Amino acid sequence: MRGVLWVASSTLCGIATVVVFQTLDFSPAGASHRLVDVSIAIVTLPVAACGLYLAVLGLRWIGLAAWPGSVGIIATNDELSLLLGPFGTKRFDTAQLDLKYAFELSADEDEGGFESFLPEEEQMAKFLPRMLHPSTKDRIDPMLLKFAQRPEAEVARSLRPAFDKWRSKTS
Repeated sequence: MRGVLWVASSTLCGIATVVVFQTLDFSPAGASHRLVDVSIAIVTLPVAACGLYLAVLGLRWIGLAAWPGSVGIIATNDELSLLLGPFGTKRFDTAQLDLKYAFELSADEDEGGFESFLPEEEQMAKFLPRMLHPSTKDRIDPMLLKFAQRPEAEVARSLRPAFDKWRSKTS
């Protein structure tokens, strides 16, 4: 679905670019306004570039849907692997993985949101912990949700045994 939406947006940008460029006349005739046409072309180029970017993004998502190899999230005792097809493969050593639920975050970190007021067991059952790893500057938990395409509570429930093992190893 994401791929179709990105490609549709790309198509709209492409159509707008083609329509604008068809009206431009760069010939050096006395009646033409070459400078105006060049200016319009320059202003339209970002729309064309945006269309190309959206096309690549859409094709990556379509490629993920049609990927011939294994795609998924694999949690073992020593490694969290994200096999994301055209988006690449990411592997995280669980010994270096920093897992913290909202109730474990200090007030200074301010990432808990409303979840930090829920009972601890409910947080662990319904939400993913904040997941950080030294090999990436981005948080891992939003990435899991983005590619899992399941409700957070379902993803948290399926990964909970792995989280408990990983947390017990670092404690």
